[in-house]
Amino acid sequence: KAVLSSFVLVPDQNRGATRLAGSATVDLGATPSFTASLSSSVLATPPPNVTADQGPQPYELARLLQSVPVLPVPPIAGEITAEVDEIDLDTLSLDNAGLDATTDGKTWTIKNFTGQLPGGTNVTLAGQITAPQGATSFTGTLSLTAKRLDALAALWRRPPPGNPLLNMPGSFTSKISLTGT
Repeated sequence: KAVLSSFVLVPDQNRGATRLAGSATVDLGATPSFTASLSSSVLATPPPNVTADQGPQPYELARLLQSVPVLPVPPIAGEITAEVDEIDLDTLSLDNAGLDATTDGKTWTIKNFTGQLPGGTNVTLAGQITAPQGATSFTGTLSLTAKRLDALAALWRRPPPGNPLLNMPGSFTSKISLTGT
């Protein structure tokens, strides 16, 4: 058994504020496995390359998904838990994010990913992450539950006078499938 009682990961030297601190245990026995716990105050996605002509982008979400790197899958089974105070997604922030994920050494299973958006909106995601042909793909479910739809909608556009969403709750759950390119 190998124990890392404490470590710090800096994914990109150009984003010094993006750090993951944690601990991990690796069992090297007949059935190798690992457990890891990570935490961070702020994680930031890479900024867009404003000097490159990328042509028209259909939605900000498409650019965000294209910036996510292929997730490495260790060759052994294991479990990761993570807590992040804020995930900066360039155009919005996801607060109080938590992740419980497992791997069988081939794919990742997100048992539970949670976070909060404005308007008392809780985001929950669960499903499978795979990387066929080197492109990250996700299949699972997404749920959003908002206490105030007007505050959530204000992330994307200015509310109109007499906003019909004012103080209205709302929610949805959907199956989703995202395939990377």
